[in-house]
Amino acid sequence: MKLPLPRQEYEILLCHVYQITPTELYAHPERYLPALPAGRQAARHGETENQNLQQLIERRLKNEPIAYLVGYQPFLGLKFFVDRSVLIPRPETEILAQLAIDLKPKTVADIGTGSGAIAVSIAKNLPETKVIGIDSSPAALKIASKNAEYHQVADHCHFIKGHLLDPIPEKLDLIVSNPPYIPTREIENLEPQIRNFEPRPALDGGEDGLHYIRQLIEKSPGHLNPNGLLLMEIGSGQSEKVAGLARQHFMQVEMLKDLAGIDRILKASVLK
Repeated sequence: MKLPLPRQEYEILLCHVYQITPTELYAHPERYLPALPAGRQAARHGETENQNLQQLIERRLKNEPIAYLVGYQPFLGLKFFVDRSVLIPRPETEILAQLAIDLKPKTVADIGTGSGAIAVSIAKNLPETKVIGIDSSPAALKIASKNAEYHQVADHCHFIKGHLLDPIPEKLDLIVSNPPYIPTREIENLEPQIRNFEPRPALDGGEDGLHYIRQLIEKSPGHLNPNGLLLMEIGSGQSEKVAGLARQHFMQVEMLKDLAGIDRILKASVLK
């Protein structure tokens, strides 16, 4: 019988609904694959589970992201709870988070923290580092706090409601951010699973996509220690403009590439 979804997606939903691990699924695929008619599936696994699976399949066929269906997204080997109030963490953002971890800063602010994936990942890997996550969305901050508690880093990873850098109480070693950077006019051209489900404020970077990037570049130096750095994810094709802006406020500016060879991360230092 043909599977209703790509096999990988179907397996993720199966594991979620039946509360089994991928290892259990692969050890006994005949119990779950391919999809069985509703009656036999219900008899084998329970009517409630079968109904839940069918509902999730129907929602996925309408382009709802897998991460929202199961309620979590992997990021740097960790599990992060997500819902439609937060952007789904992306693989390219893992590069940003890992760079921040490798720098081993003592104090960090994650601006526009969303699910807290960057902030919590830093805190999990650097238990001596003080991490602050800032977001204007109370719903996002609730998810971020849940993730911090789940990963047992709430003692040194805190979240504050506010706009960009405004709530930062002290000078920092590192400011990290994955801000909205998609130009407003391009939002409607995004894939349906992004355009119709992920929070627009987390995507929309204004007319040229640089509305928040520009503010972060201009204001970050005043919140950084003498050895401080700004690490920020940017959109494809924005590197030349972003680097130009950064050189007006930072002494050292570098653009780092993602796995596809695209300039993806601004690294800017206040040092000469």
